[in-house]
Amino acid sequence: MEESLWALGHLVNLEEHFTESGLLDLAARAREVRREFQSAWWISVGLQEEFYRKNWCIFKHLASLIVHLSELASWEEAPAELREASAETASAAKQLFWLLVELGRGERGEKEEGEKKEG
Repeated sequence: MEESLWALGHLVNLEEHFTESGLLDLAARAREVRREFQSAWWISVGLQEEFYRKNWCIFKHLASLIVHLSELASWEEAPAELREASAETASAAKQLFWLLVELGRGERGEKEEGEKKEG
C-alpha cells in the first residue's frame, strides 16, 4: 500500500507541474489518469465512498506533501538539519495519511454494522 501512496502523490504533482508549465492539455490528461487511479485506490484500501469524496482534498495534500518532503530529505545538497526535519515531517505526514485511511475504513465498518442491525 505504501507504493500506492507514492503513486497517488506523484500523479497529483505531475498534474500540478503540467498546469504550472502552461501545458493545460497535458494537465487535463494527467487529471484523467489521476482520477482513474484514485478511484481504484480508494476502493482498494477499503474507504467508504462518501468519506473518500468528502476528504479527497486532505488525501491529495498529504500525498503530495509526503512526496515533496521525501525528495527534500534525500536531496544531498540540502543542509543536514533540513534533510532530517523533512524526513521526520514526512514520517508524521504518512502517519496522518494512514490514520485518515483507518478512519475512513472505520466509518465504513460502522455503517455496515448499522445496516446489519436494521436488517
